[in-house]
Amino acid sequence: MPCGAVVERLWRTEKSEEAYLRAYASVSETHASVDRYPRFYNGTRPHSSHGGQTADQAYLKQLTPIPAAAQPKRRSSWRLPRSCSDETSRLIWAR
Repeated sequence: MPCGAVVERLWRTEKSEEAYLRAYASVSETHASVDRYPRFYNGTRPHSSHGGQTADQAYLKQLTPIPAAAQPKRRSSWRLPRSCSDETSRLIWAR
């Protein structure tokens, strides 16, 4: 599904589940509703594509820590190349 289609589908869902069901008294009330809906959509609303879980539950369940062996090796120090003509070329960062 193209990226634009996903966004259009999300807006369609928000309008049908939130906007069309309310009679907003002011623009600020409408803005508050639009700001509030993503938290509901991700944190409270169950999704059939996630087996009835919320989007937050499905996403956070998939996160796994990166093993130490897979992390990049840190260099003990790093210097800017001497070809730099400004003051920063003389700086040295030690980690």
